Formats: sequence, C-alpha cells, structure tokens
Amino acid sequence: MIFELRDIQKSFRKKKVLEGVSLKLEKGCYLLLGPNGAGKSTLMNIMVGLLKPTAGEILIDGCNVKQLGDSYLERIGFAPQYPRFYPNYTVYDFLEYMSLLRDNNKSSDKKIQEAIERVNLADKTHSKIRTLSGGMRQRLGIAQALLGAPELIILDEPSAGLDPLEHRRFKNIVEDISKEITVFMATHMVADIKDLNSNVMILKDGKILISGNIENILKQGKYNSVEEMYIDNFKGN
Repeated sequence: MIFELRDIQKSFRKKKVLEGVSLKLEKGCYLLLGPNGAGKSTLMNIMVGLLKPTAGEILIDGCNVKQLGDSYLERIGFAPQYPRFYPNYTVYDFLEYMSLLRDNNKSSDKKIQEAIERVNLADKTHSKIRTLSGGMRQRLGIAQALLGAPELIILDEPSAGLDPLEHRRFKNIVEDISKEITVFMATHMVADIKDLNSNVMILKDGKILISGNIENILKQGKYNSVEEMYIDNFKGN
C-alpha cells in the first residue's frame, strides 16, 4: 500500500495548525518528530479519519479516500498517545472486544493470539489490565492496532515514559513489524531516531522542515549528530 498526503492544511478557527503537509509512505518505518504543539497529533488524527483537513487530499494507491468511503480505515491500525483500557478486562478480553468492534461483531482467536505474541505479552494473556506495567500497556495498545492485519499502523508517541528495558522491547517490536507493513510513529525521543533505522520527518509550526532517511540526512554534512539536528530544528520552543 502507498499512503499519501498532499498539501494537507488544518485550521481551527483562525489558527493554522498544519500548512501544506505532504508525505508519501510505503513499507518501512517513518518517524514524525516535533515539539509539543507542532501539529503531530492533529496530523495523525487526520490520517485515521478522526479529523477532516481544511484543505488537501489523502490517497491510497493513488485513489482519493473520499471515493473509498470508510473502507480505507480497515487497512489502518492506530494506537493513540494515551490509550484507554478497561482495567478489569484481561489482555485477551480487551483484544477480543476490540476485534469485535473492528470486524463487525466477528472475532478471530488466531488473530488475537498472533497480536499478543507479536508484542511479547503471551505470559500476560489472562492477566487483568490493571496489573500491567506502563510499558506493557503501551505494548497492548500496539497489539490492538495490529488487529485486522492492517497495512499501515500509526503510533502516537508510544515510547514516551518507557524505561530502558521496555524501550529495547519496543524497538524490537517496531523493527519486526516494519519489515512487513508501514509503521508511522510520532515521537520526541532522540533515542527513537538513533535506535530505529528509519525515515525521519521533522514537523514544526505546522510545516515539514526535513524529510528523508536519517543516515542520508547526516551524510549531507549539515549536522554531525542526531542531537545537533534535533536541537537546531527545535530551538526557540
């Protein structure tokens, strides 16, 4: 699947949040970086149909999603920054419930088990969500995004607040998933840029400032390190 945004703009009353954002996603891992208030969450909410852009278009394989209706959402998985869970549900019960919602009252034990194993929560399958650590809950959020075998998953700052061990687990999960489908992830963590072999997009004041593979960006010589690139583009915030 090729997912494209063309000249996406979004305003709330007189405030412009996104100004002419264009991007093209294919299989692999893409990181969207930006300070708080840059428009990252707004952009992702547009991508998953929760918000409508003021202007611009969204295309899948060259077809405008307006022509596809809501069917295109079946090809996308989404994990919000602050996922909400039912604390007394078990991991399996929660994913079964989300599977029923996603697939029109049909659930698949095989798909649920595959999602649980994919995020290394097999030993917590029948544990109550209220007993899980923060990192485990983040992984559970990714598991629900994987239900239905999407071709693109969108993750809104999933690594925020993870300890080093959980961050390593998270990195391995994302690398594994991105071999098969497209992963688009918002972050403000320098560690994510360093750890993930990915394409980077820097969003500031509603505009994409830099876009490309991180290795190629550094080879151009403007920046000597990821930290330098990060600081240079976010100074003043």
